[in-house]
Amino acid sequence: MIGSSQASQPRTNPQGSDGRAVASSVIGADLVVVGNVEGPGTIVVAGAVSGDVRGRHVTVGPGGRIEGSLEASSVRVDGTVEGPITAEAVVVGGAGRVVGIITHNAITIEPGAQVDGRRPWRPAGFLASKRP
Repeated sequence: MIGSSQASQPRTNPQGSDGRAVASSVIGADLVVVGNVEGPGTIVVAGAVSGDVRGRHVTVGPGGRIEGSLEASSVRVDGTVEGPITAEAVVVGGAGRVVGIITHNAITIEPGAQVDGRRPWRPAGFLASKRP
């Protein structure tokens, strides 16, 4: 809703490593990033990333593209990911396309999604125990 106080507030994650709220980071539809992207909170990819992406929550929006590895606690793909995904929870939306291995604890593949690769399951906490 235009003009609402909610629309003017940045979306935040509960907290970063220092206890403060963390704003979402957005890679816009007209932006191409060559190199790795890492952030403590939510990362939304509406443009293109040629490199690895690492964050707490990562969303690849419609038209968004990642060519590289993707690591997060939770991932939603409505665009394209070409590379491995490692996350506790993964959702591949109906317009999403993944080419690569998806290592997960929980996965949802919506009707219409394209997934080309293995999807090995890991028990809860396994992926968190592998992070430095």
